[in-house]
Amino acid sequence: MVTTRHRGMAVAVCTLATFIVNIDNTAYQVSLTQIRDTLPATFTQGQWILNGYILTLAALEIVAGALGDRFNKRSLLVTGLAVYVAGSILTALSPNAFAMIGARVLAGIGASILVPVGLAMVRVLARDSRELQRFTGGWGAVVGLGMATGPLAGGYVSGNLGWRMLPVATAVLATVFAVLAIVFLPSTPPQHCPRHDWNGIVVLGVAMFGLIGLLIAVGEPSDVTRFGLLILVTLLGGYLAIRRQRTGSFPIPEQACRSPRFRAAMYVAVSNYFCVGGAIFLLASVFFQARQHLSVTAAGVSLVPLAFGYAIGARISSVIIGRSGVFRAVVMAGLLMLASSSSIAVLIAMSAGVTTVSVVAMVLGAGMGMANTPTNVLAMSELPVDYAGTSGAFASVARQLGQAMGIAVCGAAYSLSAAAHGPASLPWIAIVAAAGIITLTGVLFLTRHSSSTASGGRHHQGIFDSIGRGPVANAGAQ
Repeated sequence: MVTTRHRGMAVAVCTLATFIVNIDNTAYQVSLTQIRDTLPATFTQGQWILNGYILTLAALEIVAGALGDRFNKRSLLVTGLAVYVAGSILTALSPNAFAMIGARVLAGIGASILVPVGLAMVRVLARDSRELQRFTGGWGAVVGLGMATGPLAGGYVSGNLGWRMLPVATAVLATVFAVLAIVFLPSTPPQHCPRHDWNGIVVLGVAMFGLIGLLIAVGEPSDVTRFGLLILVTLLGGYLAIRRQRTGSFPIPEQACRSPRFRAAMYVAVSNYFCVGGAIFLLASVFFQARQHLSVTAAGVSLVPLAFGYAIGARISSVIIGRSGVFRAVVMAGLLMLASSSSIAVLIAMSAGVTTVSVVAMVLGAGMGMANTPTNVLAMSELPVDYAGTSGAFASVARQLGQAMGIAVCGAAYSLSAAAHGPASLPWIAIVAAAGIITLTGVLFLTRHSSSTASGGRHHQGIFDSIGRGPVANAGAQ
């Protein structure tokens, strides 16, 4: 029996496990120079130290989400934390670059379980749609804190204790969370084992590895790498399309393919994290460091307002969803991002200072946080609880894809602008465009709902209520 207090602790454990993943995703970026000097490592090896973790996440999250639908979620989460701890310890002990790349891949294997299975556990713990909104709002707030805590923690720990203490610190945190998971997370064997297309899921995972790898490789000099990854993605995508046409098998659940709201969640997730990845790159690497000549630590501190805004926006969004609906929150988030990203572009063109840009970046972060909560609510409520792991995996992979696209596109735009001696604000047009897509998505669905209501149609609420509460949510709210 799960009491209300234990349910809150269980959600906190799942959410904080995701916090580790987000810290790890960004902390090593600011420590890379020190890592390369210490091991030592070449530039290419340094890129693989960063990307080995990210690409492993991209390849395995969909597989991990499907496993979360089939097996005990608590056991999987504890296993993921244990593998992550092992990878982090080996990272700290790495004698050379090749050993560290392998250790980072191992840590990525463990981390790939934490996000989709943790989000699936949150979905199962939620007793109704309102509680799901509250839980996912808290989830989004922690994601925002992790985004900016990573560079800040990486810069501080590397500068004062050395980079090897960074994986030690995350390993200690993960160990604590593993113990808390054993104590507070309920055992959740699935009530019904959904039919998964395992062959298609594995192929899709490899395709995502190739696609995100291709986006990362945009900034690298090797044409061979890009060409090889492009061929891989094309062949695997073609295989999945032909296989679906001939056999009807597809790794994405049929309910998701038929649900406009689920597709909308993916559009918003990709567009929002395009803004997240692009904005962090343009602010931290370009504006704060290249133009304002701030140190790595100071640049990390300057990103704190954006992360704070993200956390606040995620909480505000859950309130708006409860009162006005999910797509009204999407529209408000998009408009906020449109206004703030346009303002930052103008401020940079006017040579504004760090403080002014950081304050407006906090508003941009609030819009990003407001857009993230509807993504989780839509993705997790549009499919049955038996597909909670799969839903969480697709939402997470969509965010990673958007983040990689944002960094690649904004990085390329910055390089082209610099080479042509164009305005420094030019790359921000891509952020403004992505914010416009978010706004347009919300407006289209609001218009569709208004038309349906005017014609006497029933507004689709998702299937959360129709499938009943999750097995744990029903186990005894006290």
